[in-house]
Amino acid sequence: MAAAREPAGFWPEILAGACCALLFALWRVGYPATPAAMIAPLAAFLLVGAGIWQRRIRLVLALRESVFLPQSRYKHWFTGRISGAILAVVEAGAITLGVFHFALGAHGAELLLAAALGLCTLAAVAALRRIAARELRPEFAVSASAWVAAGVALPFCLVHFWMQQNILPPPAYLDAGSFAQVLNAALQELPARRDGMIEALSALQLLEAAIRWMLKSLNRIWGGAALLFVYNALIFMAIGRFFGDIATTFNLVRLRA
Repeated sequence: MAAAREPAGFWPEILAGACCALLFALWRVGYPATPAAMIAPLAAFLLVGAGIWQRRIRLVLALRESVFLPQSRYKHWFTGRISGAILAVVEAGAITLGVFHFALGAHGAELLLAAALGLCTLAAVAALRRIAARELRPEFAVSASAWVAAGVALPFCLVHFWMQQNILPPPAYLDAGSFAQVLNAALQELPARRDGMIEALSALQLLEAAIRWMLKSLNRIWGGAALLFVYNALIFMAIGRFFGDIATTFNLVRLRA
């Protein structure tokens, strides 16, 4: 019976991987040339947010049924829709911003590492949802597997940090001079746009430039290296969540069909 309830095959993960790659490529190539590429982060935000929202609703409804009696007058107030919408906006916004900021300036080696992370995350989602389906209802097996698969990003964070310290060239803006000049040069590397997205990207660009300047100027102090590692770890965890949450969305849509 458990196998019959489980979503068969790997098509949700395959579709999610193709969708992520398409959005990533459209943004990286298209945004410097045309504002029409803004469709990529908008679509990513909706796809990631939909999975987060659905997971929250299912969790709240399951808790509601275990807490309230069937005749309760108050249980219909607890649907998870409002809290789910808040979580979806905050988490999907942060994930989308981190991923698409990374996409604009990443080196080829970083792109290959991100692609490997995406493939491993999707494989983990597919495997874990099948394992969890032996013990959990299908919609919770999908949700649980997506969260566990986020841990796949951790070793990739270490690899990426090592690459930055030993392989990848430092950003050119670090040679601009003073702290203010470095920040200004970092902003100049972003596309010349005037929209809401570029303002958000500028904030991340300034944060990364400030951390890198501190790491270079203060003789590579341990605290600066730790900040850079944490920042890049969050970016790579966002990439993992990007793939995992979109796969969750496709899985939940399939379950509802």
